[in-house]
Amino acid sequence: ANIFTWLLGLAVFTSGTLSCMVTGAVSRPVNDALKVPHEKSAFIVHTTSTPWCVLFPFSGWLASMAGYLISGGVSEAESVSMLFSSLPFNFYCIMAIVLTFLVSLLQKDVGPMAAAEKRAAETGLLDDARHTAKAEVEVQTSGVKARACNLLAPIGVLIVVMFATLLITGKGNIMDGAGISALIWAVSASLLTIMTMTVIQKQYTVSQVIDEMFKGMSHMLPLAFVLLFGFTMGGIVKALDTGAYLSSLFQQLLSPALLPALTFLIAVLISFATGTSMGTMAIMAVISLPMAYDMGANIALVAGAMFGGSIFGDHCSPISDTTIMTCATTGCDIIDHVKTQMPYCIAVAVASFVLYVVFGFVM
Repeated sequence: ANIFTWLLGLAVFTSGTLSCMVTGAVSRPVNDALKVPHEKSAFIVHTTSTPWCVLFPFSGWLASMAGYLISGGVSEAESVSMLFSSLPFNFYCIMAIVLTFLVSLLQKDVGPMAAAEKRAAETGLLDDARHTAKAEVEVQTSGVKARACNLLAPIGVLIVVMFATLLITGKGNIMDGAGISALIWAVSASLLTIMTMTVIQKQYTVSQVIDEMFKGMSHMLPLAFVLLFGFTMGGIVKALDTGAYLSSLFQQLLSPALLPALTFLIAVLISFATGTSMGTMAIMAVISLPMAYDMGANIALVAGAMFGGSIFGDHCSPISDTTIMTCATTGCDIIDHVKTQMPYCIAVAVASFVLYVVFGFVM
């Protein structure tokens, strides 16, 4: 049941919230039938949501993360290649997902999670009896018959067109491809695919498809505003030469090799306090990246630290939207979920911090 939940979480990579909702709802009957405590299933569902979306950003995450890099001073032409270069340095997300797999495979738990496993095994109680009130998710449907091909085909087109455009514009080298152009062509092709399929299947008329598109766009408005303000802040910070000013202050006290570790630590604190990963990325990008350029630090390493530290709060904060969604779909109490997964998350965060210190001096 643990491995099934882990694999299902990796299969839904387009959105952290969607992953929590789908993975939690689909895997819950299996987990409940096989006596998996809700704390354990919530940990697996949550860890394979946003952390995986960031490592496999073939969705709206690609545009968002590339946008944050641009606001931090990375050129638009290099933003996507820089993003992919930073993924191997996102130690927190990588180790969190690997740790979840190992815990699922070996069935070795520690701390409060071990106590939850023992409770489920000995008493059959899948959650703490003190917490009886559970917030359930009501999945809103449009009344249209769901078909797997209508999900898989557009996502497949999105990935294929994106890689093809990167190869063509990069003259055979994906890393040299035009990232923004690839994203625009891929999304356009994906939209055209789903529009054609649903009209042919007579599930929607053309006007209904357009209405659904605008409804979907409306959900992206908050993200669009975050990016807009991020670009605005980036322009102001650049005009004020904030990066050079901060680096001049820190150069006497801070070695450039320590900048990735410091970036990770500050991102961890901000994201946990606010419960938002994208907001933290928007703040950190316009501060840490200009400093990295001015201090001569490795940009990909600093970007990886920024992204990884920002995800920590989304993963661990009790006020994060994915935390709330995970608990709602798995039936786990929010405080129990945070308490049981925290030892694993802190261990991964500490290991990541150490790696950023080491890599900062090596690279």
